[in-house]
Amino acid sequence: MINTQETLLLQKRAGIITESQYKQKLSEVDVEDEMFAAMKSAAAMIDAGADKAKPSPEDGKLQEIGALTLSALITGAPGLLSILGKGANLIGKVFGKDKNKVGEFLKEKGHQLEEYYIESIGGWLKSAYPSKYKDQDPLDKSSSLYDAAHKIYGSLLLAAAGISGYEAGQATGIIQKGVEGGLALFKGKEVLDIAQKIAAA
Repeated sequence: MINTQETLLLQKRAGIITESQYKQKLSEVDVEDEMFAAMKSAAAMIDAGADKAKPSPEDGKLQEIGALTLSALITGAPGLLSILGKGANLIGKVFGKDKNKVGEFLKEKGHQLEEYYIESIGGWLKSAYPSKYKDQDPLDKSSSLYDAAHKIYGSLLLAAAGISGYEAGQATGIIQKGVEGGLALFKGKEVLDIAQKIAAA
């Protein structure tokens, strides 16, 4: 399969685009590749951390007090908030290089990584809260584990957009293009609260 860089080169050779158009478009492709690489790296960090995650001291208390808020779940999962903060910083630095491309990039490529992120974050939550999530599949959209991991993924992207320089309202508009459920994910204050914790981690 021909990649975008090869397509641009063929277009330039055929006289379809000029040298300056070629250079401009090539720089755009490079930024998108860098964004994709940063998101893959952050996902790999989260995934690697999930393998080492330990049960939270809060896990046993869940049965007694019912459900903790999602914000309390991530802060109570040892190491999760820290690794999400590192991931948000990595993604945010790259997003900040060309803020005009972030929304377009997420719309086109964000969904390719969403499942991987949800599975990795879900694995971490499962390890931290085995009594709550032990029999759940993070990719089962009807499970509470999927719901929690999905919101954390949206929060991570929102934190990254904030780190790259977007205002909160702008960031929400951009990020909802790149996550399943879009606007519905950002109803209420929960995702924004988590994003703020991730950005500060």
